[in-house]
Amino acid sequence: MLKQFLASPQRPGDTMTYHELQGFLFAIACAPELIKPPEWMPLIFNEQEACYESMEEAQSVIQALMDLYNVINTQIFTGEVALPPFSVIRISCGLQITKYQSLITGSHVLRTLACILV
Repeated sequence: MLKQFLASPQRPGDTMTYHELQGFLFAIACAPELIKPPEWMPLIFNEQEACYESMEEAQSVIQALMDLYNVINTQIFTGEVALPPFSVIRISCGLQITKYQSLITGSHVLRTLACILV
């Protein structure tokens, strides 16, 4: 449901894709201090209105966003984070690791990365 909502042409320009959202929420969850949902939710839609068709749709989408955030948070907390297949990791020194990404798991490793491109 969330994937389709984000991909809909009714969303504002530059709305995050589902995969961008996953990376974004991973970064939010790894932040050294809590970033509250009212601070990060507007960024998903490029700080524009999400264009919900109804109050029920708004509630469903917001619940799906929070569910995804909570899943990612739990994965980080338990150290069960794994990168998606074909991920490219760039570390601040410029080294790229495209092979053996399945060996790189756990929040302690992933928190040291400069960025993750999916």
